[in-house]
Amino acid sequence: MSLDIDAAAFNKRVHLIQKLLPQLDNAKALVTVLGKGDAETQKQLTSGLHLWLLSVPFANTCIVITKEKCIIIAAVKQTKHLESLKSDSVRVVTRGKDPQECTQLLSDLLSKENEVNLSEDDKIALFSQDNPESNIAVAFKEAYAKYASVDASSEFRKLLEVKEESELRAVRMAARTASGLASQVFVDKMSSILDEDRKVSNKDLAKSVADSIDNLKLLQKLKIGSDFNPAEIDWAKTPDVNGNSDDNIQQGVINVELFPSYHAYVGGLARTYLVNANSQQVANYQLLLAAQRKAIQSSIAGSTAENVYKVALDHIEQKNPELAKHLEMPIGYCVGLITDDSLDIKEGNTKVLADNQTLFISLTLKDIKDESGKLYTLRIGDTLRVNDQEPIVFTDAPKNSSEIAFELEDSIKQEPKVKQERGGRNPGAPGNRLARTTRSSEKREINESAERALEEHQAELKARLQEHGEQKYATAEDNEITDSGPVFRKFESYKREMQLPKIGNLKIAVDQRASTIILPISGRPIPFHINTFRSGSTTDEGKYVYLRLNFNSPDSLMTKRDNVPYDNPNAQFLKSITLRSRDGERMRETLKKIQEMKKETTRKENERKQLADVVQQEKLIEARDRRPLRLDTLFVRPGPEGKRIPGAIEIHKNGIRYSSPIREQTVEVLFSNVEHLFFQPNDHELITLIHFHLRNPIMIGKRKTKDVQFYRDATDMTADDTGHRKRRYRYGDEDELEQEEEERRFRVRLNKDFFKFAEEISKASNGQLDVDSPFRELGFNGVPYRANMYLQPTTNCLVQLSETPFYVVTLNDVELAVLERVRFGLKQFDLVFIFKDYKRPVSQINSIPMTQLDAVKSWLNEVDIPFYEAELNFNWKEVMNTINSSPHQFFINDGGWSFLDPEVPPDGEVEVDESEGGEEEFSVSDEDPDDESGEYSEEDDDDVSGSDFSESEGGDDDVSEGEDWSDLEEKAKQSDRKKEKDF
Repeated sequence: MSLDIDAAAFNKRVHLIQKLLPQLDNAKALVTVLGKGDAETQKQLTSGLHLWLLSVPFANTCIVITKEKCIIIAAVKQTKHLESLKSDSVRVVTRGKDPQECTQLLSDLLSKENEVNLSEDDKIALFSQDNPESNIAVAFKEAYAKYASVDASSEFRKLLEVKEESELRAVRMAARTASGLASQVFVDKMSSILDEDRKVSNKDLAKSVADSIDNLKLLQKLKIGSDFNPAEIDWAKTPDVNGNSDDNIQQGVINVELFPSYHAYVGGLARTYLVNANSQQVANYQLLLAAQRKAIQSSIAGSTAENVYKVALDHIEQKNPELAKHLEMPIGYCVGLITDDSLDIKEGNTKVLADNQTLFISLTLKDIKDESGKLYTLRIGDTLRVNDQEPIVFTDAPKNSSEIAFELEDSIKQEPKVKQERGGRNPGAPGNRLARTTRSSEKREINESAERALEEHQAELKARLQEHGEQKYATAEDNEITDSGPVFRKFESYKREMQLPKIGNLKIAVDQRASTIILPISGRPIPFHINTFRSGSTTDEGKYVYLRLNFNSPDSLMTKRDNVPYDNPNAQFLKSITLRSRDGERMRETLKKIQEMKKETTRKENERKQLADVVQQEKLIEARDRRPLRLDTLFVRPGPEGKRIPGAIEIHKNGIRYSSPIREQTVEVLFSNVEHLFFQPNDHELITLIHFHLRNPIMIGKRKTKDVQFYRDATDMTADDTGHRKRRYRYGDEDELEQEEEERRFRVRLNKDFFKFAEEISKASNGQLDVDSPFRELGFNGVPYRANMYLQPTTNCLVQLSETPFYVVTLNDVELAVLERVRFGLKQFDLVFIFKDYKRPVSQINSIPMTQLDAVKSWLNEVDIPFYEAELNFNWKEVMNTINSSPHQFFINDGGWSFLDPEVPPDGEVEVDESEGGEEEFSVSDEDPDDESGEYSEEDDDDVSGSDFSESEGGDDDVSEGEDWSDLEEKAKQSDRKKEKDF
């Protein structure tokens, strides 16, 4: 994808640097060279300059800024991204790969006869502490080594101290990310480890927190801001947990520091968490917290750095002079694009704070001895924005003593006095994890409370559903949803008699062009359109062969596919005809032609019905005013026939276009035809994907589809991002670990690229589309079609996007859900969705593990879908036909969906399948057994049900001899009470 550089911000900031040159001993130009883009280079001021001007560092690039112009010398590929910056005052020069040529190129530009016009007496400004080491960088340095220089480091740092609104926003995003990771990730992980008494080192805990920024869905949940892009988050430095020692994390004082960066701007926080802390530790923490708040309050524009330090120190000395000796200096510094040492908050620094500076105020009491002589450290740090009146703190992670102190139950029993010394702190308050022993006793109460809340909410949803139905179908006139039903399609073989083909000797003939069978009847050729033909057969009797042809008529028992009204049911119909011939071979050949013609006609009719809802999309409007955003090396599903070939997606004005570079295969999806846009990361999956669920189906090749998916394999490490193959021969454990780490980085990069592209699609749609992602932790296994799949809820849908066929159900279209085969002894149950459009067939998911029942019920309740439980499977086709025949009768007289309530006996009109295991069987065919239709039959694909794939686990007799539910419940309660008493 192309790099977007803000040209306006670039020109504004170059102008600020140009105004600095007179202050740098009247230097003629600022010359900077960036070497390789390694970790050491990123710490240099030149890298900060690139980030400030260009948003990203350009390796092996030289920037020369004079009072009148800016010159950027970069490689060919890099100059493509700099085209938008070119102007009369900004020049972009392309360099070669030869170091000597680079030296000569810069020398010529700096010389008196050329661009910069430097004489031997002129001075240039440099970042003297930067030391680029690449061959190209060294070559550039040789070009300006002969000129006198002045160090521009301190002046450039001052320039970065006061930040623009976009820079303040970036620091705020980074700081809020740190807060979210501390309060919602670190605390959960730490509490879980201590509560379960697991052995995990401080280093491993820090690594698990560091890995959490690769989870884009988790970062979205932190709700950092409306314009927050989680793909732009990175670590400025590795998270620190107790110095990242190899010791196992344990009860006591636990320190954590988090410094993420957003668009390269750093924000951070530091927190101390107390686990089973004694009263002295809590008191010291409260004193440190009060001192930090004093320091924050005094960090206003016009105050000096020394004054802020003294305010904090004086407060500690007044309360506990002995503790003041443990206060580390400095207690803060400037954060943002780079760390500014000149703004260290310490004694002797008289530098004045200015509006719109961003500081990290962090107070540390180091190496305090507790009662046992053990040393511990307390630390509290926050990122803030300096203001004229009151500083604005960006980090909002809890830090009050009652919110960061945790206590295990064992210590509560041993130290009752500590609890009182904490000012009546409630160990059960939000943010504090209760201990293991108290959870088992309170778990039942929580479950019962949650169950009561679920039942109350479901009762409210069901009452609302019934009320809505009664209002909608209040009168008999509102009874029926308009539906014309099956329509008779007129057909005609010939408009005039003269169009009949001439048939010699009046023999039976087949006219493929007119789809007609011509039979000799009473000495005349009589045409029969193939749509009137039903079946046929041949019989040998002696010298003759008899050909029997059966035709459709109103009194025939026809298949459901043929069950359509006739144009004139009172007309006379020929039901069958038998012809005799001595030429048996010809009769059999004629029947074969008739059957093939029938099959071809049926195929065309099925295609017509299938494509009936396919709409012609509007024309894609290409983005001609800009280069369209592009994502390469993708595959599409459903894909073209033949070999799988990668292609690319481009974002245009009103939609996206996928095209393959080799085959003429193009897929266009318009934003107006997209109902849902999904992004699914490769966490626990083999692919990363962007999925479009359409309002109306489109054709891809010869396939009709409502779902279009673009994906890339996340495990194929044989090809890099450019599509070129990698040749690697790895041997040994170290190489294998390196390969695993490379694959992990590849997966993370893939997720970021796809998520960012999905966000760009959302932006290009002008609010029509929002990116939705599955919540894997809420998912469950089931069989929506013929295979077991893992279904995952999203904000608006229930989806399965990893395998074909895809499964997407929009929750707003669902009226209610029914959980079938929910009874004691079964290991699986079924989930049926009934849609608000009663004409739409229900959607059924079979064979969901019974262990997922509570999770599914909880999810349905959270998304406001009323549900019922049933012990058997319903014949939903008959149920929906009954409802559609008279919705008024169903809601007004029959009580609506109340028949699904297990406490209410089902109405006699509702069909329930009582076969063993409660599973639906195949229904008996309506065919007449005497009808000779064995030679040809039509397959009714629309009536294929997935219910034949669900397992029948336990019949009705499994529980008939056992105890009823009330006895089993009472026994369970007695067992629980006994366990609690013994415990």
